[in-house]
Amino acid sequence: MGSFLVMTAIFIFGDGGPVVQDSVESASGYMEAIDVKNGEYEVIYDETGLVYRPQVEGHQVRLVPTESRDRADLVQRLRDYSETLGLVLDSTSQDFPIELARSISAWEWSHRWPKWPRWLSRRMHGSGPSEFRTPAP
Repeated sequence: MGSFLVMTAIFIFGDGGPVVQDSVESASGYMEAIDVKNGEYEVIYDETGLVYRPQVEGHQVRLVPTESRDRADLVQRLRDYSETLGLVLDSTSQDFPIELARSISAWEWSHRWPKWPRWLSRRMHGSGPSEFRTPAP
């Protein structure tokens, strides 16, 4: 029986719309220590509303899960963002954060620049946008 990797959607809120990463590790790698020190990130959530706290260790950022969860704030922020993009998604759906993560990831994939030759693009970025899946119950 085959298995698949369940990617966690990590939403980083700061200036502009949310940045979506497919793991805590990639979100940590995306964030810059100087930006954390300057307070440029408002809040960081996973798709369930679990709040992460960025911690600077040298020049690296590590995301530490807290015991705080605020799904209502996450959904409201994502609803507002999806409306500015003109996306029609059901924000009452349990899968709304994952569906929006997929939409953002697909948009970013199709608009990446520069356009590399296919072989190089696959090597640098993989063969497509991140596929966020909901875990099986």
